[in-house]
Amino acid sequence: MTLIEVRKSILVCDDNQDVLDFLEQFLKDAGYEVRTTHGYVEFLCEYKSRPPDLILLDVRMPDRDGFWIAERLQISNNPASVIFLTAHDRPLYRLCAPIAGAVDYVTKPFDPDALIERIKAALAIDAKTSNWFLQATDYEHRLRSNSPSREA
Repeated sequence: MTLIEVRKSILVCDDNQDVLDFLEQFLKDAGYEVRTTHGYVEFLCEYKSRPPDLILLDVRMPDRDGFWIAERLQISNNPASVIFLTAHDRPLYRLCAPIAGAVDYVTKPFDPDALIERIKAALAIDAKTSNWFLQATDYEHRLRSNSPSREA
């Protein structure tokens, strides 16, 4: 009996073709199944056709920014972890990343080996339960849902 190895899938969305080409080859060489997209519409088609295990998402793109996409994924109960991969290292972006549903924030240029370690860490966790912001909002929602009604 032969065991079939299930490779983790990564969906990459970036508007820079050079970044997509590098990540596709690099991640395939690291043993991942990789699909790349240039923007929101292409990303959405790929995501709906087969949801990935992990999403690498650029922050600034022409059609929709990564925060907008990540928030929509969060609303749709996306099970995949999201890592922002961006050239924009702004404190506000780093603060907004977990609110949008991301489990990590990596800036370009990046160390490829360090990126692999961060991908492994993200794949090893449950995106919904590891995000402190999601935990806090879920906790507040449960408190409001379980509180007795004031209508009497």
